[in-house]
Amino acid sequence: MFVTLLAQYPIVLIHGFDSSAHYLEYMKEVIQEQIPDATVINCEIGNGRWDSIFMEISQQIKLLAECISENSATQGGYIGVGHSQGGYLMRALLEEYNHKMAPMVRFISLSSPQGGFFCGVKSLCKGNYLPTFVQKLLFYLQYKDFAQSRLSPAQYWRNPYKLKAYAKKARSLPVMDNIRDYNIQRKINFMSVDRVILFGGPLDEVISPWQSAFFGVWKDGTDGSVSLYHDREEYKQDTFGLRSMVEQGKVEFKVEKMFHGDYTTNYKFIAERLTPYLRMN
Repeated sequence: MFVTLLAQYPIVLIHGFDSSAHYLEYMKEVIQEQIPDATVINCEIGNGRWDSIFMEISQQIKLLAECISENSATQGGYIGVGHSQGGYLMRALLEEYNHKMAPMVRFISLSSPQGGFFCGVKSLCKGNYLPTFVQKLLFYLQYKDFAQSRLSPAQYWRNPYKLKAYAKKARSLPVMDNIRDYNIQRKINFMSVDRVILFGGPLDEVISPWQSAFFGVWKDGTDGSVSLYHDREEYKQDTFGLRSMVEQGKVEFKVEKMFHGDYTTNYKFIAERLTPYLRMN
């Protein structure tokens, strides 16, 4: 019997909101222990924690693209892994850049707000994801140019009570979902990876709703009830390729019983749950 061994692609890691590359060093070490021949690139957005909060999403994506392109090992393709906001950035990079730079061949999202983020009316803003002053700015200025140009979460802040304003004014998520400024290339790019692996779970004390990790959203007019990914119009109309990928069996929804920060610090998760998806064969 012959076994085909596929080349090990480089693995690119990107940190989340109010974070930096430093916080993914442990994950990098565990991956390298498990896959000794893997090149693991731990990218940082600008000045790390500060820029992860106050830099516009489009600029963060550009810097992520530069980090990847600067490493010649990625030219034949790479596996993209993002935690929290980093998973959203990696998805945005996939949609916007995959046709014009070294290609992402697999996308892995670790408890990331793929369906957006909102809390504070019926749902509580938990954890440390949004510092108190950022929460207040978002509530009062969420779709104003000031917030949209200076607070990265504002650009995927999907307020279920103000969906018209969200669709018109939020600078990033409506575009990534292809409900504004539709571009078929985004859909083509999203579908260009071999698999999309999504991790998330109900114990996550940060992402709101937690089902956003699986492209779920708050239902229109409430943050007390959730529409799962397959109930969304974006899915039914296949605006950015999620339905096509699901129907082709290329999306995996992995429900975990972990807190938000555990995805980057839990040895067993990284070694036994994440690492198998970092090997192509």
